[in-house]
Amino acid sequence: MPLTRDQMADIKLIIKQTIEELLSDDKFLTLISDKIEQKLGIKESQQKMVELEKQIVDLRHANNKLECDLEKLQQHARRKSFRIVGMKDSHGTSVLEQVLTLCEDNLKTRVL
Repeated sequence: MPLTRDQMADIKLIIKQTIEELLSDDKFLTLISDKIEQKLGIKESQQKMVELEKQIVDLRHANNKLECDLEKLQQHARRKSFRIVGMKDSHGTSVLEQVLTLCEDNLKTRVL
């Protein structure tokens, strides 16, 4: 049996009132938003993002420490180095041979 216009209007009014009541209920809205967040994975994505940001900060600190350590090592290596200036570039002998000859002949020092 088909519904009359008055019955249809009553049904529409009841549906409208029910929806308005549900939308004004904070518990219902919280439940709906939690379900949407759960479906979309928003909380998991936010947690993952926080973890990745922490990892980035940790990696930056580690990188800074490694750069400082490298600089210290380079400074230490420079302290134990010396520079020889004015040696002629010759194609027949190696730089090592030239330095050994310089030390033995001019400085009268034997280098191992």
